[in-house]
Amino acid sequence: MKGYIFDIKKFSVHDGPGIRTTLFLKGCPLNCVWCHNPEGIQKEPELWYFPNKCMHCSLCVQACPVEALSISEKDEQFRININHELCDSCGLCVEICPTQALLFDGREMDHEDAVNALLEDKSFYDESGGGVTLSGGDPVYQFQYALEILKECKARGVHTAIESALYCPSSVLQKLIPYTDLFICDLKIFDDEKHLEYTGGSNKIILENLKYLSASGKKILVRTPLIPHFSGSDENLKAIGTFILSLEGRVQYELLNYNSLAMSKYQIRNEKNDSIREAKPFSDAQLKSWQTMLADLGLDMINE
Repeated sequence: MKGYIFDIKKFSVHDGPGIRTTLFLKGCPLNCVWCHNPEGIQKEPELWYFPNKCMHCSLCVQACPVEALSISEKDEQFRININHELCDSCGLCVEICPTQALLFDGREMDHEDAVNALLEDKSFYDESGGGVTLSGGDPVYQFQYALEILKECKARGVHTAIESALYCPSSVLQKLIPYTDLFICDLKIFDDEKHLEYTGGSNKIILENLKYLSASGKKILVRTPLIPHFSGSDENLKAIGTFILSLEGRVQYELLNYNSLAMSKYQIRNEKNDSIREAKPFSDAQLKSWQTMLADLGLDMINE
């Protein structure tokens, strides 16, 4: 089975136990205003332009058969503009560019080839108690593709994990559960109206899926990305923590501080994204304060 990916990260140590390889699948059912991996939102690969690599030769513009590329020199700054509505991803511009200033943000990959790539470091998984993690985007967006990869990995005795917001029918989780050892679940905002406004989807299905997963007995780690003005507040974190305590079994919780490197991706895409343009990571003192607050509530915190 073929699917779309945008990265394979070896020697990952933050996406589950031990040394791991993380496969990033394209496509996400949500559209968070602060998205850290905008290249993972669309399922099909999109064309990206890297101005710092461009030598201004204009060969790409001449090569494009559908005229999806154009030149702008606003404020005397040369730039190739991409009309994504016209672009049919033929790849001629990528082939002709001498400096790789134009590249696709993902590629098609057969699930067997993905599994072979993931198993290259199996000896490290075995020694460290690590394994394979599927991330994205969100693996549930291509769940059939993800399922085939998980099945093959489990058949070879590899520990498996999925990073997901769980924005999917419970029937999808039902199929993934037998082949997934750890679910790393992204719970961003507890207030449903705010969740809908800032992510494009209601969190009701997410909360129900967390209840469903916890009842299954699977190991669960809930994570909240701390985004200034959106998710990083006492009120939001207490609400999420209280909900986690209501789940069955042992559910661990982790706070992920904001990573400002995401803004560079929007600059490459020539997008302003005012939602996070001025955002900065929270201080170590603030992060520690929230971790202590949640631990005092009774949560099983992971503090890295």
